[in-house]
Amino acid sequence: ILFEKFYLSDEVKGRLAEGKKMITDLFQFYMDHPEKIAKKYLSNNRVEVAVKDYIAGMTDRYALGEYKKLFDPMAKV
Repeated sequence: ILFEKFYLSDEVKGRLAEGKKMITDLFQFYMDHPEKIAKKYLSNNRVEVAVKDYIAGMTDRYALGEYKKLFDPMAKV
């Protein structure tokens, strides 16, 4: 019952979709602009691996701030 009432709720599904979009958009941005990530991630990796590692290392708060900064310049971070 918890699974149905919580995990399958419209609110949770909506948040999950928002999170997926945010990560997808960040990934595409950094693939297009790898110079925006720290050099240590690029040193011995293919760009897609470096971008994945960079995003994976972000806290939720940092990722949200970066997303707002990059895709919603009017938002207060």
